[in-house]
Amino acid sequence: MAYTGTNPFSVSFTAMKLRYHDYDNSIESLNFLNPTDKVNVFINFESVLNNLSMMRDIDTKLLLERKFPTIFESEMINLCAHYKKFFRGNGLDTKVFLYYTDLSSPDFINYKYNDEYRSYYINKYLQNPKFQLLGNKLLDVIIPRVQKISEFIPNVYFINAPRIDGSLVPFIISKEYPDSKNFIISTDKYDTQYLLYRDKFCVHYIKRSSSGSGVFCNFEKYISDLFKENYEENNESSLFLNPSFYSLLLSSLGDKPRSLEPLKGIGVKTVMKYLSSGISNGLFTKQSGSIDMILKTFPEDQEERANENFHCFNIEKQYSDLTQKEIFQITNQIVDRSDFTSLIQLNNEDYRDYPLMLPELTS
Repeated sequence: MAYTGTNPFSVSFTAMKLRYHDYDNSIESLNFLNPTDKVNVFINFESVLNNLSMMRDIDTKLLLERKFPTIFESEMINLCAHYKKFFRGNGLDTKVFLYYTDLSSPDFINYKYNDEYRSYYINKYLQNPKFQLLGNKLLDVIIPRVQKISEFIPNVYFINAPRIDGSLVPFIISKEYPDSKNFIISTDKYDTQYLLYRDKFCVHYIKRSSSGSGVFCNFEKYISDLFKENYEENNESSLFLNPSFYSLLLSSLGDKPRSLEPLKGIGVKTVMKYLSSGISNGLFTKQSGSIDMILKTFPEDQEERANENFHCFNIEKQYSDLTQKEIFQITNQIVDRSDFTSLIQLNNEDYRDYPLMLPELTS
């Protein structure tokens, strides 16, 4: 028996689609975009997977809806269409990237800092019986098909990140297109680091939790939410405009999908206290990026974990660990072919019940 009517999985994808009116107002308020800019849009596919994993009775729904691979493929591609339509509709040269951390990676570069890195994420989708069907279909059917189809859709790409964290993809690709502005849509707090690269990145971080929900595109407002205090009224919170300080703050909180344990007894305000103390005592300055000096202010029994977490979180540090081969594995996936006739045929046959938004995708 299959589900009929509205497919039960659409909400997990729709949650990643910002309303055009709200998105337009948000971008305009940031004064980030010019009419002649080229645009890269990055959509974190792991955010979709996380949304799906929180669905009630997801395992039962997957079993009942035997066409779920086709539904997922269509939803993934149409998620790209949603954002391509927005920017192309504003006359902007646009590329859209759906990215994620490879579930089939045999190892990770970050094993040198944490030999359990990303084990929770991989085990969740490949070992947990609740999600195993989804994980296997993603690897065997869904992702290979989306990758192949996207090669024939102009300026739409599915980027699989092997051995590295998928959230490095926007940073890597932005260097391939230095003249483009970059937009990120994500539910991953890791990606809030890009909020500090204001000249090149515009991030919309979608936060949904029991303590409150919202969409953050402004770093100061996000820090206010994180500290539960008004940014303007807390002079010390400006410390986190330093990317190294902010990465350390996130590192202290830990990260379950990345198998990074939080620091014991150290919350956001404690990190701020340690940083302020180090600056006051002349150990480092507000602009310092040296993690070794910064960690001198932390308790000795937490220094090692803080250092490991930092190296698994900080964008610049992770990028510096990459070889040209690993960078090429990402950029080599940016493939453009042309076969509009086959796309129409595919849409009429394989995706007849769940059609691709071809006009929006191919314009």
